[in-house]
Amino acid sequence: AWRQQALSAGVDASLLSGPSRPAGAGVEPSAPVAEALKGAACAVIFIPDFPELSRAVRDSCAARGLRAALVPGGDPAPLESLLETGPGELAALAERLASLLEGARRLRIRTASGTDLSFEIAGRPVLRDTGDLSKPGACGRLPGGAVRVAPVEGSAEGVFHADTLRSPLLLRFA
Repeated sequence: AWRQQALSAGVDASLLSGPSRPAGAGVEPSAPVAEALKGAACAVIFIPDFPELSRAVRDSCAARGLRAALVPGGDPAPLESLLETGPGELAALAERLASLLEGARRLRIRTASGTDLSFEIAGRPVLRDTGDLSKPGACGRLPGGAVRVAPVEGSAEGVFHADTLRSPLLLRFA
C-alpha cells in the first residue's frame, strides 16, 4: 500500500525486503540495501526493535541528504493509524512537554501497573524527536512526538514496573 501511494503521487518508489537481521544497536543493513540507500532521496525502514541508526543510514543522511524514517515494531499498520495525527500537532505536543521538563527539577512517573518512580532532572538537556523529516538529511523515528531526558545519577527513588516484556520486571530504587 505504501509503495502504491508513493507511485500514485509521482514518486519513484522501490520496495526492498529481506530476511530478518540480528537486533541491536548499529546493526548494518545488507549490502544491497546499503547500496540502494546511496541513491535514495527518502527511506522508510520498518524494524522489529528500537535500534540506533546504522552507519549506512547516517552516512546517507549526512552525505547525500537522504531523509530516513525508522519505524519500530516492523509492522506498518499501527503507523498508518498514528499518522492521522499531523506532524505539526505531534511537534507542538513534544515542544509543550519539553518546555515543562526544562523548567522542572524533579520528575515523577506513576502508572496503573505499579510504577511510582521519581528522579532529579535539573540541568539535564531535554531532547525532542518531533518527527519532522522534511529537510534533506533528516533522520529519525516515526511516529515522532517523543521527548527524552536522563535522570541525574543516584537520584532515582521508587519502583519501576514493566509488564509488557516476556516476563514482568520490577526494579526498586532507594
